[in-house]
This record gives sequence, C-alpha cells and structure tokens, in this order.
Amino acid sequence: MTFNSKVFVPLTICALIGIGLSEIELVSPGRGFVDGKNNTLQIKSHSTGNVKEIYVSSGSEVKDGDPLIAFDNHDVIYKSQSLMKNGNNLQSQLERTELDICATRLLMDTLENEDEKLIESVIDGCEASDKVKHDFVGVIKSYQWKAKDYFAYKKDISALVTAKKEEAKMIRDSINITKSKIRRLEKHGATALQVEDAKRELNSMLQTLNENESGVTKLQIDVNSKKSAIFNELSERLVRMTDKLYDIHDEMALNSNELALAKLKIDRSTIHSPIDGVVLSL
Repeated sequence: MTFNSKVFVPLTICALIGIGLSEIELVSPGRGFVDGKNNTLQIKSHSTGNVKEIYVSSGSEVKDGDPLIAFDNHDVIYKSQSLMKNGNNLQSQLERTELDICATRLLMDTLENEDEKLIESVIDGCEASDKVKHDFVGVIKSYQWKAKDYFAYKKDISALVTAKKEEAKMIRDSINITKSKIRRLEKHGATALQVEDAKRELNSMLQTLNENESGVTKLQIDVNSKKSAIFNELSERLVRMTDKLYDIHDEMALNSNELALAKLKIDRSTIHSPIDGVVLSL
C-alpha cells in the first residue's frame, strides 16, 4: 500500500503575531515521528517572536530541508554582530596584554642580569602583530627609558665609587705613614706636643677614611634602591597584567558561548521541512 507524504501548516491570524500559537504538522506514514491517532509529525518552533515570512501555501510540494516559515530575528542578528565585535575587541586586548607581559618579563630579566644590551631588543623579543606593537610602543619606551636611566646612573656612581676607593687607598697610605711617624717620635723622645699633633692628624685621617667608606656604601645602596624601585614597579605591572589576562580569557569564553547561542537562535529562526511532502492547508 502506498501513501503520499503530506505537510499541514495550520496558521491562524493570532499565530502570525505570536508564534507560540502556530504549529506545523507533517503527514507521513512512512517517515518521521508518526502519531498513532492521526499519522502526523508535529514540528514546534524553537524560537519566539513575530512571523517574518511564510514560504509555503496550501498544496505546495516541499522537499526535505525546504524552508517553511521564518521568524523575525533582527534582534538576534544585531546581538550576534555586537558579540562578534566584542570578540574582536577582546582578541586585541588579549594580544596587547600578552605583549605587555612578555615585554615586562624581558625588562625584568634585563635588570636582574644587568644586561643593558637587551633593552633595545625587548619589543622584538615578543610575538605580536605590527599594529599591536605600534600601539604599545609608548608604554615599552617609558620603561626602556627608566632602565636606561638606571644603567646610566649606575655607570656614574660606579665611576664615583672607583674615585672614592682610590682616595681611600691614599688615605690609608697616609695613615700608615702617620702611625710610623708617631712611633718614631715616641722612640726618639719627641716632645708631648709633637706626638699629640701627630695623633690629631692621624685621627683626622681616620675620620676622613670612615666618611669615605660610608659614602661608598651609601652610593651602592642608592644604586640598588633605584634598581629595586624599577624592578618592583615592573613586578606590580606583571601581576596586574597577568590578572587581566585571566579576566580576558574568562570574558572571551563567555562571549564565545553567547555568540554560539545567538547563532543557534538564528539557525532556528527558520523552520525547514524534515521530509518530502505536500502542504495540506494554511
């Protein structure tokens, strides 16, 4: 026994306004889900909204996959476009943040290893698009300048420390000479005034040497403090950027899920026939 597959689309005036009242029935004893009472296959909309277009009429023949009815999905399309734009913005933020983290780490390595030659190659040592690097170069240069300023300051202090150490060496030589002088004066019966003058001279030189050594220590502490200040600033930036990176990943995942849902709603806004058949009535 042979049966013709048929499609029945009962749409009322109300159904054109509120799609919740509409229903498409596909009559086919051979395929689809068959209701034992009336041999109909019911397809219900996954979307809600206003009917945008009806592609069939009574007596229309349809093939498997042909569109039957479409709903107005402008709001979903607009949302999906907004989500795609937001996704692009998040991707740009991701690239910039990854570049920021990479450059910050390289600058920290430069300071830690005292390798001034690496300063200029910091931006080239990180992977990113030319546009992102161009947009970020100002931030990098500000830290490069701080690192250069530290190394220049360190060189100046190093030269000053070297000069002070040479001065200290000469003071020590003078101290040794003065000590020998005092011993000779005491040995050969010099007057108490002569010995006292020599000891005052010795004490003055010892005080000068102490001030010299304290000055060297202070200069070395200043250099280390300047380095620590820049290093700590970079460390704090690295922590902030790392936290931001995790936030961006979370936002991207959420945006991706919402976009997938919007696309699914767009796909479901048009109902297609799952079988070959004929429309009975509308």
